[in-house]
Amino acid sequence: MLKTCMAVLVTFSSLQAFATSADTVANPLEGTWEWTNIKNSCVETYIFAADGSGHITSGSEISIAEYALDKTPTKKGFYKVVLTIKEDKGGKDCSEDESNNTGEAYTKFLMFHPSGAQYVSCDKETTDSCVGPLQRVR
Repeated sequence: MLKTCMAVLVTFSSLQAFATSADTVANPLEGTWEWTNIKNSCVETYIFAADGSGHITSGSEISIAEYALDKTPTKKGFYKVVLTIKEDKGGKDCSEDESNNTGEAYTKFLMFHPSGAQYVSCDKETTDSCVGPLQRVR
């Protein structure tokens, strides 16, 4: 799911120099987001609720999650998020993995576009190894 192919957007790397408009939003991650894996056209959908719960669909895999997002970005402009899979209901994800990820926790660093309509999910506080952009659909 979060181990899928990496893509870096040049637009996001230039955002590190200044704060984004997402800084003024209580929870810029709240909402529904989609990303399509360009290798296999597989779609991932992330629904993040205000209460810290999440619902993730990656290919045929469905997972129930919870997340903790830092309230403010780091000095480099990234929001740190810890996503924990509470229940992996099975299926093949967009990386074509059928592993049960129940109990797995992932720490990611998110860089939001100033519009708040896109973000990239990175392994570190750099855009060198990111997935995205994820598009806000709601």
